Amino acid sequence: MAGTLNIRRILDAKGTRDVFMLSQDVPLSTVVREACARKMGAVLLSGPDGKLAGIITERDVLHLCNRRVDFDHTLASSVMQKNLIVARPDDDINCVMDLMVNRSIRHLPVVSDQGLEGIITVRDLMFAIRKSDREAVDEFVKYLQTAMPVREGDPKVNQEDVSRG
Repeated sequence: MAGTLNIRRILDAKGTRDVFMLSQDVPLSTVVREACARKMGAVLLSGPDGKLAGIITERDVLHLCNRRVDFDHTLASSVMQKNLIVARPDDDINCVMDLMVNRSIRHLPVVSDQGLEGIITVRDLMFAIRKSDREAVDEFVKYLQTAMPVREGDPKVNQEDVSRG
């Protein structure tokens, strides 16, 4: 993959920038219902101004269940994570991966000066790194095939075999 592998490229690869967000004023039962229906591991929450105000993750829900919180009568705003750690679109993927691993973050909002750009997951980063590594190997094999002349008796290298490795 030519160029720097940054968060913007991951968002572009995901295809959609439409990010589902609920109002922070909904009950927890709504957050859980929507997360389940949409197969989401985290729900972003907006404040009165419509901007990103917080997040509730699967792990948060487990802790709330353990505390026997009443999901029908507790507002998301009262239990959401408010001091969000976010990524910026131009952040390097390796720095973001380190941040997510060191802080045990699985879902990371991406914010620019224009506002919320998307959300990435550890899985998104792993797929991007794997694809980047595979493309780098393919480029190296192509380079070797053009840079090094094949001599009589040299074994042939099947590029498909190299790419699968």
